[in-house]
Amino acid sequence: MELNLSPLHLLADIATWVSHGNLGLAPSTSEPDDEKKSIVATTTFGPTVVGWIVRKKRSPRARGPTFRAQKLNSDPVVQNNVQETWRGPQNCKKRSRAFDSTETHDSDRVFKKPKQTQKKNVVDLMGPRELPTIFMDKVIEMGGRDVRLVVQKKLSATDMNPSQSRLSIPKSQILQGFLSDQEIRTLDSKDGIRVFLIDPCLELHQGLQLKKWCYGSKTFSYVLTERWNAVAHPHKPNGLEKDAVVQLWSFRQDGNLRFCLTKV
Repeated sequence: MELNLSPLHLLADIATWVSHGNLGLAPSTSEPDDEKKSIVATTTFGPTVVGWIVRKKRSPRARGPTFRAQKLNSDPVVQNNVQETWRGPQNCKKRSRAFDSTETHDSDRVFKKPKQTQKKNVVDLMGPRELPTIFMDKVIEMGGRDVRLVVQKKLSATDMNPSQSRLSIPKSQILQGFLSDQEIRTLDSKDGIRVFLIDPCLELHQGLQLKKWCYGSKTFSYVLTERWNAVAHPHKPNGLEKDAVVQLWSFRQDGNLRFCLTKV
């Protein structure tokens, strides 16, 4: 019998011999060293012995998941796509964030309020918002009108210092406008305005002067100067002293600027 050893003819001949019972299989032997468990089979054709190796693959369940190293693209989007292909969306679980020992949850975090800088010598408006009756009667007696609360403040040491002889009216503490346009131009030109003032004892003081003192390009104060010591002198029974809270009111008499000083 001639044996054609080409692969296709060999398989066809083997199939024919097996179906006619002319082909016998010898006991198979395994090679334990082969990690794929190869099986060696031999067949005898008279004086001819033909052998082949059958490599038995392990089942997917037996071998478990295998991963092959792949060279990923440097693009982060491509890397994420590759990673999701083997993980699968069903295996993706949302992990809760682990907080470091130095961190706290938002619910336990204490938010500090921003510090509010208190303006020097500013007090709450605890005095009357209307000129007391006894002072209003004095204003009306003088023919005054257009009464406005200019400032409420604590008298400072310099306000009561005879060598300073002035009452400061800081810009930051002024509650409302009390000057006319012409008066503003006069003060900006560094000239003064002659004014009268009613003190807490209802005594009228003449000869005071209102001026504007600048402390830079944006900060300034109005001041009552000259005869201020006659109002603030310690022997006067008006109760003016350091840290006393006072209110300075303005009013108009025949269009001229006048002031009234009350103690809170």
